[in-house]
Amino acid sequence: MEGATGNNGGKGEHSKQGDSVRKLTALVMDDPICQRVERALLMSLDVEAHGVDNAHDAFKLLSEGRSFDLIILCSILPGINGFMATRMLRAMGVQCKILGLCGLTVEQGRQAFLDAGADGYYEKPIKAAQLIPILKEIDPNYQPPNSRA
Repeated sequence: MEGATGNNGGKGEHSKQGDSVRKLTALVMDDPICQRVERALLMSLDVEAHGVDNAHDAFKLLSEGRSFDLIILCSILPGINGFMATRMLRAMGVQCKILGLCGLTVEQGRQAFLDAGADGYYEKPIKAAQLIPILKEIDPNYQPPNSRA
């Protein structure tokens, strides 16, 4: 399942592919209302954001060959929770950054996501100031829209 790895070798927003510039991509797994807010934040940061409201739909996208630079998921999802979904994503070979979100206490949520294989954890709502360093880590050439010359 090579296309599902989500590992693009650190390429992103300003990475050249031929003559075109490729944006960073993110998959958001959350309830429809939170997903809309999180996707809007990502799009405001010039990240191509896709959303699903359950892990099964995410697994289907990945099995169809879609890949992402970043996956953001909530701990509370219908069917498979975010912790188990993170474990399953890693078992599928997904190597991109995975961030867990939830309203649990910081330590409880953080530890559960890290134990499952996530790269980080944030309490809702996630903010641009938290995402920008992660996007720069994924792509060192990434610049937020308001800081471009």
